[in-house]
Amino acid sequence: MKHTLLVTFGLLLSCSGGEKGATIGGDDDDGDDDDIVTDTDVPIPTETETEPVVDCLLGNNPYAVECTISLENAQVVTVELSAAGLATRTFHSEGSGTDHSIWAWGLRPDTTYDWTAAGVSGQVTTGSTPPALAAADIEVSGTLEGMDAVMLYVSCGFFAIVDGEGEIIGGVPTQTYDAFMDGMRWSQADRSFLAARDSKMGPGDSYFVEVHVSGTELLRIEQNDLVDLVALTHDLDRWGPYTYLQGVAPNGSEGFEVWEGTTHLGAYVLEQDFGLGESWLNGITVSETGEAILSERDNHAIISIDGDPNSPTFLELNWHAAGIAGIGLPNPDFGPAIGQIYKDQHHASLDGDDLWVFDNDSQPSSRALRMSMDPASGELTETGSWSVGRHCENQGGAVPVDGGVLVTCANSGDVHYFAEDSSTPDWSLNAACGGGLFSKPTRAYPVWVE
Repeated sequence: MKHTLLVTFGLLLSCSGGEKGATIGGDDDDGDDDDIVTDTDVPIPTETETEPVVDCLLGNNPYAVECTISLENAQVVTVELSAAGLATRTFHSEGSGTDHSIWAWGLRPDTTYDWTAAGVSGQVTTGSTPPALAAADIEVSGTLEGMDAVMLYVSCGFFAIVDGEGEIIGGVPTQTYDAFMDGMRWSQADRSFLAARDSKMGPGDSYFVEVHVSGTELLRIEQNDLVDLVALTHDLDRWGPYTYLQGVAPNGSEGFEVWEGTTHLGAYVLEQDFGLGESWLNGITVSETGEAILSERDNHAIISIDGDPNSPTFLELNWHAAGIAGIGLPNPDFGPAIGQIYKDQHHASLDGDDLWVFDNDSQPSSRALRMSMDPASGELTETGSWSVGRHCENQGGAVPVDGGVLVTCANSGDVHYFAEDSSTPDWSLNAACGGGLFSKPTRAYPVWVE
């Protein structure tokens, strides 16, 4: 940025040719000293440039650095970090301004990066992986496509971001998630780790916490903050500024509460549409259009609720689907024509017009399942499936990504990426760190470092 300093002197005119030291008007011979003498060397206006003040420094998290930028004039800023042999990472300010704080994250540990921002360059070295997390045994095979990395729980007590080569490029310790009945999620929009303690199936009180990739806690909701629920269970999600916390009502019926920051916006429980008291709600995922897609295991049911707080039908039932013909909740809007299409499912989601589940039990081997929904006939039809090659009794995940799907078997802790046309995994990961059955990730989530 340039700051121009104009130093202006009065316009000096010389009637006698303007030579240096000339007298304007000559000598009037009146004996006084009122002759005016001037110098024709008029100073030229000058420009002074104020350099941006930029620095990138390691914070409390070994995988993230904070770049601060101070400018004379407002603008959007881009920070770029590069290191030999590694992908260049690029980050942008949220808007135009004179003062910016931009977190660069998803960086390899113990690595010196060259950074540039606003025309200024420098170097910064990342920290070391914490010893507890470094003890994790991470094995990968194949090539990861469609994402930069995956986020998952590692039973050393950390949420970790692991790239396609099996290197940890992000992580924060967690005391919230310690078993696969607890809820966990990655928020790409907020660059944050979300976790909820399930106190229905585990000890202690429920609570929800959100932690930024820098390690800073962003949001916390305690059990005594809940309004319509008495405890949190199994799952949660984030859509825009809204957080959806799954839980159980005083009568045992399960549902979810919607929050904007620490403001409670409303709740839905299964009792109001289906008369369910005790039930087994095992998942909530909010679609790009704000539909809250619920997975209810006991009745092999998938339920869609309007989760958009700005909608006139907020928290009303949209539709529900059955995995087994003639079994489950009454009068389903969708289901298989005959037999079963999924059973004892987890992690139902809606991606465009496609309905997805992790189908635990309809086949000998558990699988990610994609289905079409025909509004005219009400029929669910399989349009794709990807088997993990073993039976996964509990939890699991099927996250659609461009060109494929990310699939997790919670019992084994295996994570697989399948390309759309693949019947075997194109990439696999297993991150072990001691523990047993109750120390596995619910599921893994795709991460894009940006």
